[in-house]
Amino acid sequence: MPASRPSATRLRAYERVARLILAGRMGRATRELARFAHGTPLALKSDAERRAWAEEVLALKAGEA
Repeated sequence: MPASRPSATRLRAYERVARLILAGRMGRATRELARFAHGTPLALKSDAERRAWAEEVLALKAGEA
């Protein structure tokens, strides 16, 4: 996750990808991320790192509501 809070639009896109990651759809998540690759799980090496990122995104999104 970037150091600064992502824009609302980017956060919605991250949320979509996070849900795909947590559902185990890594291939589809990777394709979605290709649109905005910097600072995303494409740079993460393991599934555990991707899941941790996804949980962080969803927590951030939940805090917004």
